[in-house]
Amino acid sequence: MKIASLLRIELIKTFHRRAFWVALAFLALISGISLVSELLQGRRGFAAPFVAPFAWASAAAGIGPMPAFFLSLTVVMLVTSEFTWRTARQNVIDGLSKEQFFLAKWLMAILVTIMFIAVPFVIATGTMIYGRVSGATPTSASDSTAAHRDSVARTTALAAMAAARDSTQKALAAARTAADSSRILQRARVDSVQGALREALRNVRSQRPRAAYPAPDPDAPLITVGELKVFGGFLLGSLGIAAMAFMLATLFRSTGGAIGVFFLYFAFLEQLIALMIRRFGSVELATKVNPYLPLNVLRGPLDPTQWNPAYVARLNTIAASLGQPPRVVEHDLTKLIGLPLVWIAVFVLVAFVVFRKRDL
Repeated sequence: MKIASLLRIELIKTFHRRAFWVALAFLALISGISLVSELLQGRRGFAAPFVAPFAWASAAAGIGPMPAFFLSLTVVMLVTSEFTWRTARQNVIDGLSKEQFFLAKWLMAILVTIMFIAVPFVIATGTMIYGRVSGATPTSASDSTAAHRDSVARTTALAAMAAARDSTQKALAAARTAADSSRILQRARVDSVQGALREALRNVRSQRPRAAYPAPDPDAPLITVGELKVFGGFLLGSLGIAAMAFMLATLFRSTGGAIGVFFLYFAFLEQLIALMIRRFGSVELATKVNPYLPLNVLRGPLDPTQWNPAYVARLNTIAASLGQPPRVVEHDLTKLIGLPLVWIAVFVLVAFVVFRKRDL
């Protein structure tokens, strides 16, 4: 049977599953809330403006591996249902070979991965365009005007503090001169101590360096080559996580078992493996092996700083305004592309061998 026919069959199965649409809708909802929050924080001056050409990198950094979790749940449910409902055996009886059925399910996993990963990036693009039209920054004034406004505000605050101190001192003097105001005097002292503490906190906060965010370029392209690399890396890492879920679904053939082991591995099993290597081997061996474990390998392509140098330069500019050292990113394409592809191949190969040997 042709690949196009296998794809068409799998798409019909997938689109008629309510679990697929529910997971996709939840992913869109959570991604939308997260990205719109980033836009609003940028408008209020609490975070970097959510603008082009860094929207995809900012989205990838903000949402992290969350789409991969929704994706993995969906892949597990779509694969294990074939064994629960005995449709895998029925498809083979109806004329599909085991190899064709397995290829169809793996193609389904790839297509579902693309659809799930595209959702947050599409939402990020829409949020970015909305921010460009309506304004993604708190003000369009120049840096000098903003600095002058901050200086005026600081001067006004200092004057208010001085006036408050004077009024407090006068109140204390009046209280001390009263013979029958011991309770008032005690209260005034408490208020004075509290006022001193509040003033100290305000001084500490005013002395903290505030991040200076680079002004957005209104003529910047919406999508750059670096952003496309971010999307490609995010897709690769997510496909690796989906391949792990695909393998577990084929091994356990049960939604509960596959999802349970999947989340246990993400929660602590890989850390436990590294700890066992350190305990029964050596620290040097654990240090060498740990970067090659599946989760550590698949998290690498999800990091946008590995793909977009302009985004790294922007982060370093913000860090410099806070007095922090610049971020140094080492690009190793073998670890970013080669190792994830190796783990994907291992997951798929293990799933195929188990699927062929076990009875449907």
